Amino acid sequence: EKFVDELRDRDEPVVLVLFGDHLPGLGDGASVYRALGINIDTATAEGFENFYETPYIIWANDAAKEICKNGFSGDGDTVGSYFLMNELFRLCGWKGNEYMQYLSDFRESSGISALNLYGKFIKNGEVIITEPEGADAAALNEYKSVQYYVKNNFAKKK
Repeated sequence: EKFVDELRDRDEPVVLVLFGDHLPGLGDGASVYRALGINIDTATAEGFENFYETPYIIWANDAAKEICKNGFSGDGDTVGSYFLMNELFRLCGWKGNEYMQYLSDFRESSGISALNLYGKFIKNGEVIITEPEGADAAALNEYKSVQYYVKNNFAKKK
């Protein structure tokens, strides 16, 4: 609270993004969740959301709100952490580079806002736990191809 109060009082624009990781493993094989009756079976929509969902906050002081012409209020979309920067850019009215623009276009055109390595995803707010088909499969294949291309052509090599 003290940290945010200090940021709130600054004359320069400040945007703060806070988020966590997915659900921590509690107990042997996540036994604590089973004992509490919390479904974390990612083969179900409820378990998928319980396992992967984590809250995030994008907060701005008054100077940032004025520059971005955005109140930074209300609930945000459910997004994967890899789309969080796009959400920040959208709120700030920024486009970003070509890759950022691709990610924003992908979200908008496909309706897919979160996905995991096992083919499950969130589309238009609904968890899809079946094998992607048709346009969804095509969109996800393109997304994977773009990820591969960026990783192999633009990522810093050690």
